[in-house]
Amino acid sequence: MSSKNLILTSALHHFSKYGFEGASLGMIAEDANIKKPSIYAHFKSKEDLFMNVFSLAECEVKKRTFQYFIERYNRLNMRETLETFPLFLIRNYQDEPSFGFLLRHSFFPPEALMKEVMDRTNPLLDSFQELLKKRFERIPQEEIIASPQDASIAYLTLVDGILIEMLFAWEEKAMLRMNAAWPIFCRGVFADEKK
Repeated sequence: MSSKNLILTSALHHFSKYGFEGASLGMIAEDANIKKPSIYAHFKSKEDLFMNVFSLAECEVKKRTFQYFIERYNRLNMRETLETFPLFLIRNYQDEPSFGFLLRHSFFPPEALMKEVMDRTNPLLDSFQELLKKRFERIPQEEIIASPQDASIAYLTLVDGILIEMLFAWEEKAMLRMNAAWPIFCRGVFADEKK
């Protein structure tokens, strides 16, 4: 692995665990088995390093998330795909550093980098909302009572609540939230839930 990749891997770990403010370039360098000044051979500043890590995490999360939906759309219906998505996020948050990094810093961006982070996060969320909307549009009109746009926004709001609970209270409370909110979401979106 190149020095640059070692730095990025170490920085991902440190920014995920300690946040932007708590992560130290000295510790990042030590974990990458380099001297701290060597970081500046690859990155202009701590902010530049952070945004490079953000870009890598964003690509990984986007790839895995879109892969999740593509794989399930072919074998599960929309309701099953959406119901299992929070579990996918929780598992990846626990096991995949990119998810933990992106989740933490999308909800709580470093103050000095708020604009840059939000300029990256909002298009990612918009693309996900558009993906959901297109999928909801494929559901026959007699099976859905909400507009595809409203259904996709409501679903993202539900997922946001579950993710926030996971950040503060971990998996058990996040799943309590999901289990309570999911049937209500379904009654507001899918026609057969009204019966």
